[in-house]
Amino acid sequence: MMVKQRVVLSREPGHSLLPAGSERLNYRCCLRAMSTATGIGQISEPGWIISGTIPTTPRGGRTGTMDESLNVLGEPLELCGENPLTGYYRDGRCNTCSEDHGSHTVCIEASKEFLEYSRFKGNDLSTPAPEYGFKGLRAGDRWCLCAARWLQANQDQRAPRVYLQRTHIRALEIVPIELLKQYAADLN
Repeated sequence: MMVKQRVVLSREPGHSLLPAGSERLNYRCCLRAMSTATGIGQISEPGWIISGTIPTTPRGGRTGTMDESLNVLGEPLELCGENPLTGYYRDGRCNTCSEDHGSHTVCIEASKEFLEYSRFKGNDLSTPAPEYGFKGLRAGDRWCLCAARWLQANQDQRAPRVYLQRTHIRALEIVPIELLKQYAADLN
């Protein structure tokens, strides 16, 4: 279901007004990237106000069922990363469901350049966040990234390499396969 809504995102943990069931560490950063990359809304400072038409699910927590675990090649989705443990479900794979508003579906190989870029854009993936059990990413780590953030990084010439066999097929709703293939780390 698509609804028009206004979402106020704070930079302070625990102070965001988010749709129910979407209180995730990277949600605010993914919405900001989604808004920028797709033009679905506007962002203003302070507090990152995003308004526009964004996909939402019924309220009431995690009721969504995990989508079929297929990669962008139509094959079974392979493991993306276990150290640190990645994925919307923290199962090591870029699995997703209708409640994954950020679409954490693109398996990347983090580079120093991308980590700096992401920090500059407001999603610091390299700094540990022990309160979330997150040790921080380093160059070479694999991570399930929001598809819109990857697209935004590509538009800014900072996109990291991707693993097609580890990237969920739903990433293709946001990023064309031809573009992903240009950055594929796992094509011969």
